[in-house]
Amino acid sequence: MNPADSISAGNAFLLLAVLAGIGIAWLRPLPASTLARGGESAWAPWDFRLTRILFLVWAFILVLIAANAAGLTLLRTGSWEGAQPPESLLRWSGVLSTLVLQLGLLGVGLWAIRARGWSPRGFFRESGASGRSVFRVSLQRFLRLLPLVWLVGVLWGLLLLLLRSLGLPLEPEPQRAVLWIAESDSPAFLLSMGVLVVIGAPVVEELIFRGLLFRYLGEKLSLPLALWTSGILFALLHASLQSFLPLVVLGVLLARVYRESGDLRVPILFHLFFNLFSFLNLLFLPAPPG
Repeated sequence: MNPADSISAGNAFLLLAVLAGIGIAWLRPLPASTLARGGESAWAPWDFRLTRILFLVWAFILVLIAANAAGLTLLRTGSWEGAQPPESLLRWSGVLSTLVLQLGLLGVGLWAIRARGWSPRGFFRESGASGRSVFRVSLQRFLRLLPLVWLVGVLWGLLLLLLRSLGLPLEPEPQRAVLWIAESDSPAFLLSMGVLVVIGAPVVEELIFRGLLFRYLGEKLSLPLALWTSGILFALLHASLQSFLPLVVLGVLLARVYRESGDLRVPILFHLFFNLFSFLNLLFLPAPPG
């Protein structure tokens, strides 16, 4: 897409609205004590044995295999002419794979919580704070920290351009799902991806990467190492060089707000706001010339 054509009135309005929110968030900071009893002291340790950890690792691998197999099965059952399946079938294959992946990881995460003897409802609401307080804290943290993710994204893009100009064979591309959303005109597909990206991904990824991984690493490693390790693994899951470093920083920030609040709903809503902004921005992109 031509950069000159990469923004619309909808993109501009969305950006202005978010910038206004960022200004308000910085002018009216929300105290860290808004939640009932946030903080690291509210957490009980995972205290998992090695055998249970190995079981979780194998479960994650099986979920990845199942998600990939589901998408391939849909491709093989479809019919098309030519060597390559049509783009629409590839997109729906991606939807199915993502759905299976999210449901599988959600099941693994809930099993881990119950195996530890905890209540899933209590695990997601550990601070005991009201939903309204959690929403305010999440939105404020999102608006205050979003510029940092933007800045890292710009600098990372410039670094990749510099490395390419020096002759390194780098071909950074957006995630395939990002391209599908930007280029699709199917309401059913966009609705399906919207649910998976805006609702499914924040819940599942925060449960796995912050509720399980970061929290467990925080018991075994120093805080900086736990933050960056979970952030790097979070970015690697998305398999995109173009967005790798911004996603690392986003993962670190999500883990940080989780640690500060002691409530998993805060990073979930933070993540939801981030994905919603990104999703709407893609929807507002002008259609490519026919």
